[in-house]
Amino acid sequence: MLNFPICTDFGDRTPNITESKFPTRCLRCASAKPFTSADMPLESPQHEVADGDRAIAESLLRRIAEECPCRAPGSRDEHRAQVILSSQLRRLGGIASWQRFRFSGSLYLVLGMHFTLAVAASLLFFVHPIAAAVAHLVLAVSYVADSNRIAYLLRRLLPKVTASNLLVTFPAQAEVRRRIVISAHADAAPTGWMFQQSGFAWTDKTPKILRQLGRPLLIAVIGLCVVAAVEFNAWASGSYFPNFPGAFYGFTIYFAVLATLNLQVWWKNEIVPGANDNLSACAALPVLAKRLTAVQPDDVELVFVVTACEEAGTGGALQLAKQMRGEWKSDETDILVLDSIAGGELCLFQEGEMIPWRIPNHLQDAVLEVANREDQTEKLVLFPLPAGATDAISFLSQGYSAVCLGRIDRHLGTPRNYHLPSDTPDNIDYDELMGAIDFSEQLVRNLASVPSEAKAHSNRQRV
Repeated sequence: MLNFPICTDFGDRTPNITESKFPTRCLRCASAKPFTSADMPLESPQHEVADGDRAIAESLLRRIAEECPCRAPGSRDEHRAQVILSSQLRRLGGIASWQRFRFSGSLYLVLGMHFTLAVAASLLFFVHPIAAAVAHLVLAVSYVADSNRIAYLLRRLLPKVTASNLLVTFPAQAEVRRRIVISAHADAAPTGWMFQQSGFAWTDKTPKILRQLGRPLLIAVIGLCVVAAVEFNAWASGSYFPNFPGAFYGFTIYFAVLATLNLQVWWKNEIVPGANDNLSACAALPVLAKRLTAVQPDDVELVFVVTACEEAGTGGALQLAKQMRGEWKSDETDILVLDSIAGGELCLFQEGEMIPWRIPNHLQDAVLEVANREDQTEKLVLFPLPAGATDAISFLSQGYSAVCLGRIDRHLGTPRNYHLPSDTPDNIDYDELMGAIDFSEQLVRNLASVPSEAKAHSNRQRV
C-alpha cells in the first residue's frame, strides 16, 4: 500500500459559481461541429510568446479558452486547441505527428443508455422474469467491461465522432533506454444537474462510512446483479412478482435516477470552458518541454501527447495505447497523465471505479521520492477516484506503466469548478498550476534516471 494520506473527508460542497456559458448545439457556436481535414489548418497562426514560465502557461491557457471555447469531443475547437499546442511544442524542436480515430462522442449517453435499459428490464420482469434477469446481467457485464477498458459492448451501438491525438516527440540521441510520455487531454466536459455540487453536498452530519462508500457506479453494478438474482428467484418459484420487493424497486428507482441525470447532461449538451479541466494541463506541456529538453539525457525519449475524447470515456488514450503497442515497448515506457492541475490539493489519482488499479511500483517510488523531499512545498495525497477515470486507466489497461497527477479540493471532493460553467481562466489558481508543473518536472527527472532493470513489470496488478 502507498504511504500517502488518503483524502476521504469531502466536507462542504459549495463551489464559487460565476456565469460563463458556451452552448454547443451549434446555435451560437459553429466550432462545436465535427471537424474535417478540409476545414482544419495544420499550422497555428503565429502569436507573440510570453516571457517567463508562468506567463507562458497563463497566456496559452487564456488564448485557447478564447479561441477554442467549445471543445466537445470530436469538435473543431478540440482539434484547433491541439493545433495551437502543436505549434508551441514544435517551436521547441519537437516532431509532431497525428493519429486519427473514431470513438463514441458522449460518456453520458453510454451511461444513460445502460441505466434506461436497466429500468426497461425491470418492467420486462412482469412479462418474462428470466429474460429480465438475463438483460440485467448483460448490462452489468457490459458496463464492467466498459469501465475497465476490457471491451466495448453496448457502447458499440452508439454513433461515433472523428478525432485525433497529437504526439510531439523529442527523440533520444542514442538507443532509447527510457521513453517518458507526458499526456493531457484537450477536450472539455459537458455540464448538467449532477455537477451542481451544492445540491448534492455531504454535510458534517453525514456518517463517514457513507462518504467512503460513495462509488455510485459500483453500487449500480451490484444493484444489477441483485435485481437479476431477485428475478431468477421469482422465476424459479413461478411468481411474476418480486419476492424481495425492497431490493427490486429500490434499485430500479436508483437506475432511473442515474439514467435521468446522465441523459440530462447529454441532452443539454452544454460544454464548459474547461480552464482547469483540462487547459491547465495543456498549458503545462510547453513549459515542461522547455525545462525538460534542456536536461534531456541522450538515451531518453520525451513524448508530449494531447489526447482527444477523454471526456467521452478516455477514448483517445485507449486508441493511442493500442496503436503504439508495436512501437512503444512497455518495459521502457512510463506515462505521466496530467489532469485538472490548478483546482485544489495536489493528488495522485488511483484509477478504478469498480476495483482500484494498483499504481506500478517504480512510479509509486518515484512519486514518493519527490513528495518527501525536504524542499518540497506540495503536500501530496492519494485520491481514489469514486467514479469516472482519467486517461491513465486506458494506458494501464493496455499494459503500460501510467500514473495521473491532478488536484482535488477536499471540501468539494472534486477539483474546484468541476464540470461547471465557472471553470474559466479567471478562476484558475496560477500558483497551483506552477506548483504542479514544478512537481511534474521533478518526477520526470526522477523517472529519467531510473535504471531499466529497476522498473517493475507488473503494470496490471490490482490492490
